[in-house]
Amino acid sequence: MTPSAMADAPTTQLSAIELGRARTAVGVLFFTNGAIFANLLPRYPQIKVDLELTNTAFGLAVAAYPLAH
Repeated sequence: MTPSAMADAPTTQLSAIELGRARTAVGVLFFTNGAIFANLLPRYPQIKVDLELTNTAFGLAVAAYPLAH
């Protein structure tokens, strides 16, 4: 956006309560994502064996995970 278009864009003011709720929601999201990752990481070798993936295929699947978010 150009500066003049940004000046014309409507702004939204969040109350202190709404801002606190938004910050809490983001914190919960990051905590949940970290907990899932921490739980999944030690299971990588067994997942690789169960799905019969090569090192290359498994590496690509793990590397592609952030793209799905």
